[in-house]
Amino acid sequence: MPTPFAALEQSVNGVVVDNLSNKTLIIDSVSVDGIFDDTYIEAGFVESSNPMFTAKSDDMPSVAQGQKAVDGAKQYEIVSVQPDGTGMTTIELRLEWLT
Repeated sequence: MPTPFAALEQSVNGVVVDNLSNKTLIIDSVSVDGIFDDTYIEAGFVESSNPMFTAKSDDMPSVAQGQKAVDGAKQYEIVSVQPDGTGMTTIELRLEWLT
């Protein structure tokens, strides 16, 4: 049985994803709802972006570096997997192609 705080974290994570999700990615043939952030970055005269996707860890238990994540016409490679220890995981993405 989870501790009371762990149960609360799990409940809060569910509410956050249910209410703040802005994208669904297909990862390993599974639809995962989460929060997508593609922040614009400028360093010197170089423009870039750093796409990140945060979802409940339980929704993507077998996600791994090198896997593909698909969003309609865009395919990303998973560059890193960063579980936060509270039941949420952020994956860093690299755009491979779009149509």
